[in-house]
Amino acid sequence: MTKNSSKETKLLSPKLDIVFRCIFGDPKNVELLTALLKSILDLPESEYERIEIVNPFSLKEYPQEKEIILDVKVHTTSGKVIDVELQCQNHDGFASRIVYYVSKLTNKQLERGDDYATMEQVIAIVIMDFTLLKDESDYHNRFHLRNDKSGRLFSDIIEVNTIELPKLPDISDNTELWEFMQFLNAETEEEMEAVARENPTIQKTVAIVRELSRDEKARMYAEAREKAIRDEKAALRTAMREGREEGLEEGLEKGLEKGLEKGREEGIKQGRIAIARNLKAQNISVEIIAASTGLSAAEIESL
Repeated sequence: MTKNSSKETKLLSPKLDIVFRCIFGDPKNVELLTALLKSILDLPESEYERIEIVNPFSLKEYPQEKEIILDVKVHTTSGKVIDVELQCQNHDGFASRIVYYVSKLTNKQLERGDDYATMEQVIAIVIMDFTLLKDESDYHNRFHLRNDKSGRLFSDIIEVNTIELPKLPDISDNTELWEFMQFLNAETEEEMEAVARENPTIQKTVAIVRELSRDEKARMYAEAREKAIRDEKAALRTAMREGREEGLEEGLEKGLEKGLEKGREEGIKQGRIAIARNLKAQNISVEIIAASTGLSAAEIESL
């Protein structure tokens, strides 16, 4: 690695998705990933005997072009599928995006003619640097398919774990999950070291961040990723504003032609199409466009 000789090198933020994946998506750090999973999930110990990272990440192999897939996919001993991702930006339809993505992971297990009974459980872990569930006070919530009346579990084929960093309490709740999340929230080396002081696993994690922060290549990619995220946010805001304006104008025209109510409906529809068209022009992913507008992938592709 190329080292920076300065002792005052600012540590990279572990909340940046590429840094997060450098830590937990590298096969050589599988022990750290296992510890993180254990702190979040309620699975038997045997599930962790053989953890396989399906999409292993190596900084040496990181492509020059922007990579947009930065989650960590895992198979457990029995074949359960676990997907871990860290998201720092919220957008309309984010909960629907989670459901959509988990459904895709579920569908990918079956080929034509396969038996449904062979499907393995899909578990999503979404760590968010924003508040998604405003009516829930806990920072970690777990969701399944259940009967609204009796609470009976319908199927455990899908499990969604949401972790909202802004809800993390200042005082420890005596769980390793709190320590991991406090580490992610840390903004200085001193804050990281304070969390790591009593936890050898967190100490190893901080050591990796320190090593990455001294690596010029890692810093270059991290800074490029931060810029890409800023640019995407700006493009999203601009496209949404322009799309709404365009949709309003078209809606007013349709309103004069078809009557107020039909025109309002047409305006909403045209607004969504205009927003989608503008987002597509900004190279925003189809997944994000679908979640933001409610349009299907096929409708977006046809624009």
